[in-house]
Amino acid sequence: MVTLPMIYVLPLTGPDQKLGRICLICRAQSAPAVAAFVKPAVGEKVRTSIRILNLIGAIQALCDRHAPLQGTVVINAQDQVVMESNGDRRETVRQPFRDEVNALAKEASRSILFANVPLGGFPDSVPVDPAADNTILFFRNRQLSDTFKNTWFPEFNKASLAQSPSLQELDRAASRVVGLG
Repeated sequence: MVTLPMIYVLPLTGPDQKLGRICLICRAQSAPAVAAFVKPAVGEKVRTSIRILNLIGAIQALCDRHAPLQGTVVINAQDQVVMESNGDRRETVRQPFRDEVNALAKEASRSILFANVPLGGFPDSVPVDPAADNTILFFRNRQLSDTFKNTWFPEFNKASLAQSPSLQELDRAASRVVGLG
């Protein structure tokens, strides 16, 4: 298995959103976790994109089905990250984008964490393919158990977990990472 480096993100939802950068690996500690890194297309709105909403629904369904799996959706919207102007050189996410993602989380009653990629992106040691539209990582105790790239779900509902071949693969990966305890 591959040992993951620290993966810093800017939380958009939850109690950590006021902290600035947080480490996904540290946040999960020894719990099994899934992180989906998604790159919106140019001009694509997260709140209205069917492909992104379906991916979010799939991650939430996996977490609901495989407790204690912790889920995170990291949105690569670096154009929405700015440095605070108050002199402390801390990154922050533009408020309209933060509001859009928070509204999405509330509307759909999502318990997963939403985050944004920090300025400069990720170091090369983070196994997220910058050319991929999305990368999904399953990990526990810093150990990467499964990776998926460019996995989209044209249609999603909880019943499709049992029907879609790509969702079945993710479901098996979630079972494996939860069983690593």
